[in-house]
Amino acid sequence: MLALAPKLRLYPVLLPDEAARGRRTRVALRRRHITPVTQMVVLAAVLVLPAIAYVHQTAAAARTGYAILDLRQDIRALQIENADLYADVMHLRAPDRIERIAVRDLGMLPPVRQQVASLEIAPPTVAVRPARVSWQERLRGLIVGREAAAAESR
Repeated sequence: MLALAPKLRLYPVLLPDEAARGRRTRVALRRRHITPVTQMVVLAAVLVLPAIAYVHQTAAAARTGYAILDLRQDIRALQIENADLYADVMHLRAPDRIERIAVRDLGMLPPVRQQVASLEIAPPTVAVRPARVSWQERLRGLIVGREAAAAESR
C-alpha cells in the first residue's frame, strides 16, 4: 500500500515591524462582551434599587411620624394627669381642710387670744467692715493658716 504524503498548504504572512507591533497590541485587545443575563441584572439593579431605597425611606419617615404622634399623645395625657394631681395636692393643702381635720379628728382647738404672742423684730444692724489686711499678713495667713484649716476640716 502506498501512503499519500500529506499536502501542506502554505500561506504568506506579513509580519509587522516593531513600532507597529506595539500599537497593534493595544488595538488588538478584544472588547469583552457582556452577556444578556448580566445586562438584565445590571439594568434591574439600576432601576429597582433606587425604588426600594425610596420606599424604605418613606416607610421609615412614616414610622418616625407615628412614633412622634404617640409620644405627643403620651405627653398630653401626662400633662392632664399632672394637672389633676396638682389640683388634688392643692385641695389637700387647703388651710380650712387642715383646720377641720385638726378640730374634728385630732381634738385640737383653735388658739385663744392669750396663747398667741407677737414678737417685735429689731431693725437690722449695720455691718462692720473688717480692717484692711496687709500683704504680709495675707502671706502669713496662706502659709501658717493652711495647717489650722486642715486640722479644722476633719
